[in-house]
Amino acid sequence: SVIVPIISSCFYVTERQFEKLQVFYYPKLVWRKLTDNALICLEKQSYKLLDHASCSSIISERKFGYSKVRFLLKKNKVRIVANTKAPCKVQIHGPRSRSFFLKSVNSSLKELHAVLRRIKHENPQVLGSSVFGYDDVYQMLHRFLQKIKGGSGVFPKVYIVVGDVAKAFDTINQDKLVNILKDIVLNDKYILRGYTQVISTKKGTRTLHDQVAHGNDGCRSNDVIKIEAATRFRSSCCVIVDQGEKKCIKKEEMQYLLMEHLERNILKIGQRFYLQRTGICQGSSISTLLCSLYLGHLERSIILPYLEEASKQRNACFPNTLLLRWIDDFLFISTSEQNSASFFGRMQRGFKEYNCQMNTKKFGLNFNVGQNEHLQNRLYVGKDGVQFLPWSGLLINCETLEIQADYTRYLGIPINSTITVESNDSGLCSLKAKLRNYMRPKCHPLFYDSSINSSRTVRLNAYQAFLICAMKFHCYVRSISVNTQLNPGHLLETIEQSFRFMYKLIKKQMHKIVVSFSINPILELKKEEMVWLGLSAYIWVLKKKQTRHKDLLSLLKRKISAFGRMDDSDSLRYAVKDSHSSVFTDIQF
Repeated sequence: SVIVPIISSCFYVTERQFEKLQVFYYPKLVWRKLTDNALICLEKQSYKLLDHASCSSIISERKFGYSKVRFLLKKNKVRIVANTKAPCKVQIHGPRSRSFFLKSVNSSLKELHAVLRRIKHENPQVLGSSVFGYDDVYQMLHRFLQKIKGGSGVFPKVYIVVGDVAKAFDTINQDKLVNILKDIVLNDKYILRGYTQVISTKKGTRTLHDQVAHGNDGCRSNDVIKIEAATRFRSSCCVIVDQGEKKCIKKEEMQYLLMEHLERNILKIGQRFYLQRTGICQGSSISTLLCSLYLGHLERSIILPYLEEASKQRNACFPNTLLLRWIDDFLFISTSEQNSASFFGRMQRGFKEYNCQMNTKKFGLNFNVGQNEHLQNRLYVGKDGVQFLPWSGLLINCETLEIQADYTRYLGIPINSTITVESNDSGLCSLKAKLRNYMRPKCHPLFYDSSINSSRTVRLNAYQAFLICAMKFHCYVRSISVNTQLNPGHLLETIEQSFRFMYKLIKKQMHKIVVSFSINPILELKKEEMVWLGLSAYIWVLKKKQTRHKDLLSLLKRKISAFGRMDDSDSLRYAVKDSHSSVFTDIQF
């Protein structure tokens, strides 16, 4: 009641994009200068200042309002983040002044979102090489590896290019996007059915309402809802209930909604209103899909025909290639150096028709192209000399295409700024849940399938996942031990539970891949190996803080000694060798 008002009167308190959960305090005068400079740049580039009369005129013609905006600082610039989930309050001035709420932007886009999801399912080629998660990456990479290995099992030399679109959302040509969507919305009308998703959580149940679209009245509603459940909620513990509500939306209505969202998108910054002139609103429920459709059209219209033509001119067969794009991050792999060089050269030139340019500072290659040797600086090379290219949170081995998680993102960021702490966690219930949450993203078959990764890399991936988890464990325990007396035996039990959880989750994820994609991943990692790697990782981390964890370290060493000489295994010995995890020596915890 005293501290918060004092801080808020003197400082603007916020976070920054690359500092995870760390809080920053900016003196209000400094913050005002930062935001004023950002607004000047925005008005020059993408936004037009609206007077209140123009704003009221636009809003009065539709059922949704505007989005409030906050600024998120990046390393050397400011990013706009729009809150499209909240309804907006509109004030009517006059003899009988009154105020009322208009529904949020996302609420108004629910029907359009349902139709776009349906198009994505029925006509995935319109998205080009888009991937929307590790499942998609796994599926595409697995098939590509099987193709290039062939029956011989000999791995050919591969040439890799990674690249990132500069300001992808902010530079989209709105008219071009509208025309693209006109071409892919094939039906004159879509039938929308309402459903409820009841989600089971540890704190109870959550109920969410949404809609699913299908193209004709003859389609059984249960079928489309089953498809929706299979594609959107693969990993959710939930029940989908058909509400029996049916509504028809015509193509003209969808086009009107899209035009309003794109060409008359209003943002409120402070007390001023702005109209977005170029690009799309980053943060809306459909922005990711729209960007993927836009760049997918670019691929089909320009990039792929260009590569095919380049191969014809060389009188060469079109080589084995893989093109993936996670929203605006491209990954191109080919068995032909000339093909990869052609791709890189075309991407460098940009695409004027689409108002699309690549970020020249974020290109990465594992081969030399003319005078562009400096681009190899994007490569990450550990102390073991192995070369990787980072892409969308992954490290891709430049020779074998094996996959590791990219922990270089933690460099320069204190680990304690990446976690939240419950100060009264005397029963360690919150710690148990958090350890599981830390491990969950690193349990995907992409890291443990022996048809993608060697036995060495599979064990290394498990070991590194435990290393980062152990660092977060230390930061959490350090924070709560001020108020709580912690029993080393209970801490050991909590750690061991996380090992068992991780192994079960990996097996569960492997089974999900079999059911979803009819691909049979290979899990050679044994449970006792997983536990040994986990114990080794915790000992390595806690040794660096042994004054605090003396008793726990003794228990961990006693546990690992019961396994005998597990490190006689070449794969396990490789996994725990420091040179293969050198990035962790530079992570602050």
